[in-house]
Amino acid sequence: MDAHSASMFALTLVHLLSHISAHDFLSPGSSLSVDRSSDLLYSPDGTFTCGFYNISPNASIFSVWFSYSAEKTVVWSANLHRPVYTWGSKIKLNIDGSMVLQDYTGQIVWKNNVSSSNVQEARLLENGNLIVKGQEWEKTEDEDDEVEKVLRRAVRMLADNVKLQKGSEQSWIADFIDSRLNGQFNYLQARTMVKLAVSCIDGEGSKRPTMENVAQVLLSVDEESIIT
Repeated sequence: MDAHSASMFALTLVHLLSHISAHDFLSPGSSLSVDRSSDLLYSPDGTFTCGFYNISPNASIFSVWFSYSAEKTVVWSANLHRPVYTWGSKIKLNIDGSMVLQDYTGQIVWKNNVSSSNVQEARLLENGNLIVKGQEWEKTEDEDDEVEKVLRRAVRMLADNVKLQKGSEQSWIADFIDSRLNGQFNYLQARTMVKLAVSCIDGEGSKRPTMENVAQVLLSVDEESIIT
């Protein structure tokens, strides 16, 4: 894989990882606003997205939809029959575990029936369910496990793109996933790209690599060690 191919893959991972790391859950006291298009929750595998869905220029519903559906096929809505304005409205997770949807006037449009003194977060599951978790639930995956999962997911997404884009000019995807490898891929090379993508979205700007550093990494990627 040449430097251009590696760069494109790294950009794909930055996009994917930004979704996973920045919008994985909603913590108590925080909210999702209709005014910010980036205020979304994503399921761990990226299949489902949760947020405000515009049904008209001035009306939105808080919904869960299929992430990769061209029409954003909705599978659940909190306020289907009571849309809120596309400005000033928000949904908030309170410290007691209740999720409250308010319109721009502060009026409650929808509220869940959850109440708990030890609420930890609201999270969108892989089956599309939006749930509120208590402190008894703990994430057990370590950092390497998470990187591994992201890596496999990114490769799967790229493999799907190969099927959709056969004959297109985006040959860098085919360069990364060679059909002759029967599902295999360059693990060490891809893992390097994952770590590079993670560093590029580090919360502390001072820790992010410079463009020169990124270029050096891309040019020095090892193209050996193919594994399943």
